[in-house]
Amino acid sequence: MLPVLAALLALLCPASGSAADTVDLRILAINDFHGYLHPPGGIKIADPADKTKKIMVEAGGAEHMATLIKQLREGNKNTIFVAAGDLIGASPLLSAMFHESPPSSRCR
Repeated sequence: MLPVLAALLALLCPASGSAADTVDLRILAINDFHGYLHPPGGIKIADPADKTKKIMVEAGGAEHMATLIKQLREGNKNTIFVAAGDLIGASPLLSAMFHESPPSSRCR
């Protein structure tokens, strides 16, 4: 991951030119996506209007994330998107094939 970021920074901030040359860079990063193509239903957060209450907001899923990334990139030409890992399902293939059910429920 670090070599990729170093290469991108080298492209955006070449060594030539004065030391005063700077480039604003926005890095959008995710981790632990786990292949959630569809949203898991949202998360509860504190209600901005009343901190004593919780509200449900949409969260997760590829479509929601893509929309958010697009919004965050708007007006920021030097934006990169990186992912640190766990982008696909976190279960071993055999477990995922049986939808995480325990062996006793499969052997009837």
